[in-house]
Amino acid sequence: MHRPLTTLLFVLALSATSLACQKIEEPYGGEIDVSTIPLSDTIPADFGKLVGTTIEGEWTRLVFERADGAIVIVAVNINREFISDRVFIIPRE
Repeated sequence: MHRPLTTLLFVLALSATSLACQKIEEPYGGEIDVSTIPLSDTIPADFGKLVGTTIEGEWTRLVFERADGAIVIVAVNINREFISDRVFIIPRE
């Protein structure tokens, strides 16, 4: 007996929330310098001080801060004992 009323209220609530939705415009950002480094078992000291890490799946991203303030991101796969040759450099002003 209450099922049609509950269904109607659910449909009305869903309709109201979908009408209130707006597409979020992606902000325009600057380009990130993607460099490559020769594959080796070390990370260059000039990448600076390690300031953070993130983990996504089997990849760990090491975040460094260079002396000039630039952020350097290096991906490491511990399971495969592999350092990616792609390095992201984000300059800071």
